[in-house]
Amino acid sequence: MNTDITLTAACEHPLVAVEVSSQRTVEWTVSAPDARPQSARAPLNLALVLDRSGSMGGEKLRYVKQAAAHVLDQLDERDRVALVAYDDTVQLLAASAHVTAQARSQLSAAIEGLRPGGSTDLS
Repeated sequence: MNTDITLTAACEHPLVAVEVSSQRTVEWTVSAPDARPQSARAPLNLALVLDRSGSMGGEKLRYVKQAAAHVLDQLDERDRVALVAYDDTVQLLAASAHVTAQARSQLSAAIEGLRPGGSTDLS
């Protein structure tokens, strides 16, 4: 398997005068070999614990939801996942279950339905 990484540079002009100062744009291209096929991985048993406190409003909560959805997209039926959200209380949104098509749909809806809540006071 080829493991060489190549780096090439190209300037917008093939010749550049050295007598005068100038600005040039250089495009760098990095070429890497194709990724090796992944070997079989062990099944995962995860709990996604999401902060939905009031301070997570706006973009913060949107990013948390995007990250949780991305993790969910990487899982398959071998894996189990639970979904927990917290602010001043802890709420089990989904108990640990295998990631079937039905479970994925329910988990996605629960993630998308998260809204900012109270303060982060778990005591």
